[in-house]
Amino acid sequence: MLKHKSYSNGLNLIVCEGGAISCSFSIMIGTGSVNETDKTNGISHYIEHMNFKGNKLYGSYEITDIMDSIGASYNAYTSVESTCFYAQTIVDSLEKTFSVLSEAVFSSLYLDEEAEKEKGVILEEINMSEDSPDDVC
Repeated sequence: MLKHKSYSNGLNLIVCEGGAISCSFSIMIGTGSVNETDKTNGISHYIEHMNFKGNKLYGSYEITDIMDSIGASYNAYTSVESTCFYAQTIVDSLEKTFSVLSEAVFSSLYLDEEAEKEKGVILEEINMSEDSPDDVC
């Protein structure tokens, strides 16, 4: 069964219920590289990475430890038109998984020391994509 609710703040909640013991969810943000200028090129991807580097409730290692302890997997990606944060978990851990991922998305601290480290991570990703003929094309 598919349920959809729109909120006044622009949030759209879509729920597809089944009978599974696992579940997935995503938090989609309507911004990506199409919204960037030459001066801000890459900022959406950079912010996506920084969102996992600590927030008001959890440090970066705590996010990983909590998600691992409840068997949740999570990640994110940035595309041309959107940035997506997503997770998969068992139904019994949905509330905690959603809470931790929401904190990462909406309460990040963007600490200077983490920002400098993350530049290197993104440069590695760029270099890896240049090693892939499909990505280069």
